[in-house]
Amino acid sequence: MKLASSLLSMGLAIQAIVSVGGSLPSLQDEYYAVCGRGTGCSEGNIKLDVASERHEVRCCSAVKLNGWTKRPGCSVWGESKFSKSCYEAKTHFEATTLCSQHGGRLCTRSELEDQCTRGTGCGHDWDLIWSSTLPSPVKLRYAVCGRGVGVRLKDCREGDEILVAASSLHEVRCCSDVKKSNYQKKCGLDVWGASSKF
Repeated sequence: MKLASSLLSMGLAIQAIVSVGGSLPSLQDEYYAVCGRGTGCSEGNIKLDVASERHEVRCCSAVKLNGWTKRPGCSVWGESKFSKSCYEAKTHFEATTLCSQHGGRLCTRSELEDQCTRGTGCGHDWDLIWSSTLPSPVKLRYAVCGRGVGVRLKDCREGDEILVAASSLHEVRCCSDVKKSNYQKKCGLDVWGASSKF
């Protein structure tokens, strides 16, 4: 960790040392659940939940199926009741399987938000419905202790280095490959660092 060692003994807490590259694939075990009427559910309008959680099931189809409903402005047909049965409190896998068994698929987040299954039965307008939509990939970066890594004097409370979401908040220190005013060179590398206000 050249950046970390170049900042040795400048001594603040965890600093936002941004690594080049480094991203986490989409969280395959999390999907969006969306209010059955688009908005107004007591649990909220939308929720990102792990696939093992249980939500109600509604299905969509890009082609017309017997008994399924196509609402104005929607490009898909939706349904909630199959052979007089309603499906409640199912895991994401169970919901996916049930829709497939009935010739459809789980609706996307946008299809549910556009109310394409609203009013199709089972009282699910007021429930969160599983969607097929995964969250966007989460970008991760390293945040490194301002004292460096492996320093015995006084470690940072959060640890020597941690992976954090790019949207999280940390302190800032800057590096330069050339000498600049107010930058200090603290190690044998050709790197100058600064923490003061700019």
